[in-house]
This record gives sequence, structure tokens and C-alpha cells, in this order.
Amino acid sequence: MTAQSGPPDFSFAPGPQNLRTGPVLGVEYQFLVWDPVTGVRHFIDPPPARTLSARVNGAVLRDARVDDDFKVVLVAVEGSRAIACVYSSKTRDWGNLVSTMLPPKASVGSPPAMNFSKMHSLLVGDSLYWLLSDRPTSLTEAFSHAPCPSSILEFDVERESLSVERVPDLHHTKDHEICVITERGRGLGLLTLSGCNAHFWRRNSQHDGDTSWVLGRTIELDNLLSLNPQKEAGHIFIEGFAEYNHVVVLSTPSSLYTVQFEPLEVKKLHNVGSQYHAFESVCTTGNGGHPDAADVPRKTLKKIVC
Repeated sequence: MTAQSGPPDFSFAPGPQNLRTGPVLGVEYQFLVWDPVTGVRHFIDPPPARTLSARVNGAVLRDARVDDDFKVVLVAVEGSRAIACVYSSKTRDWGNLVSTMLPPKASVGSPPAMNFSKMHSLLVGDSLYWLLSDRPTSLTEAFSHAPCPSSILEFDVERESLSVERVPDLHHTKDHEICVITERGRGLGLLTLSGCNAHFWRRNSQHDGDTSWVLGRTIELDNLLSLNPQKEAGHIFIEGFAEYNHVVVLSTPSSLYTVQFEPLEVKKLHNVGSQYHAFESVCTTGNGGHPDAADVPRKTLKKIVC
């Protein structure tokens, strides 16, 4: 990780962005941090930019007990490096740019060229995680298969540091979906879909600092969701993950489901649209409407994808 004093090099696309518990972060010509429950809105100028060439992802992070204070975390992939910058509502200013080098493309050892996957960020402890996919290096590769996430980008919120870890070759060629998740008391994990099966992988930390991935359990989604495996295998998609309730949003061409894996519970939603956002709110049952310690997690998070 390196710290730089120069202005961050970010670009962003206009329009509403993705969301999570608490405030929502949107992008137009300013950043909009909006609490859909209270209606409170904050407009934030983007960080200074030189060329506006990078693709941006991000999140809004706040302490659940201090409603007025929040941070906006922006991350981007720019050439051979990942970069990040943090806005603080306390100082009303952007901090310094931090960056880390990306690993070379695993298959051919070529220079790194990565995009954010469609899955959004995940908060585990004090770190945010995103999945990165290798960009195709040829038209044949681009049209032969959808890009599969190959790396995990981590931003430590407390230390304001970036790191990148390669995802091991856990998936079979038929795997069409992968996302970062967290299971109760188990830290960071991966969920992969292969055919009509959902595979849960756990990350184990070694004493020497290395990590390994271990297959936890497999769930047959055709039985769980009453699917026809001949028609719907390969057509089950992960639309989102609600981390505090440990609920995955899955879609098929005809239906939308929420699946809670601990304990196992499935709900079929009747309305099927084109875009979905997993949104979690908090209960404020304390005096004066302020959250009690038992009501909310220590931090709540919203995120964007541009």
C-alpha cells in the first residue's frame, strides 16, 4: 500500500447507485448520500480529478449510533493499480489517495487489466471487500464466456489501506456466479453457483499469513427452489447479498427468491423486474428513537457501483 498526496483520479457514471443498510449513495454531478428512512440528504462534491479515466465503486459507512457522521469510500481500478479515497463528513473533505498494485493476469502472466464484478461490496469487521474480474484480452475470449471474478480487493477502513488477493481456482467451468459473503461467526467467504448447486467456501488464515479456501457445504437449489434442472441449470443468478441478515437474493428467468441459509428459509417474490438491490435498515427502539446496542450492528454500510 502506498499513500499519495496528489488528487485522486476517479470517474463515475451519472444515475442512482446501489445501496445497503442506512444511507444510499447516488451519483449525478455530485455525490448524493440519502437516508431513505429519514429523508435526510447530503450533497458532496466529487474528489479532485486529473483525467477522470478510472471506473469507480464505493460505499457509505457510518457508526449506527452517530446518525450525522459518515464516510464515503471510493475505490477504482486504474491501469495496473487499485486506488481509494475517503470523504469524511466531520471534515467535509476528501483524504489522501492510497493505492496498491494489482496482480498480473493469472492465466498468461500478462499486465493486470481488471473490472469490478457486478456483485457489490461486503463489510466484514473493519474491511470492505469487492470482487475483481480480469478483462478479456481478445475478442474470442470476450465472446466465449462471461468474465469470472479472479481477485478480491480489500480496503481496511480503520487503516485506510488497500490489498488484493487472488481467488483460488475453486470453480468448475460451469460456475456462472460467484460473490463474497459472510456466514455467522465465520468471517469472509465465497458463494459459487454451479449448475443448480450452491457451494459455500470459507477462508482460513494460516500462521505464516497465507490463506487457504475450504469447501464448507453444498446446497441443491433445484430441490430447495423446486426448479427444473434441465431447463434452469446455468440460469440461476445472484442478485445481491444482505450481510446482516445473511440473505441471498437469487433470480431465475421466471422468479425471484430470497434465501436465508442459517436457518434455511426460502421466500418466493411475485414481482420480477430487471434490477434488484438488497437493502437492510435498522430498528431504533431506544429512547427518542436512537438505536439500542442490541438493535443494530456497530456499523452500517451503503455502497455504490458505477
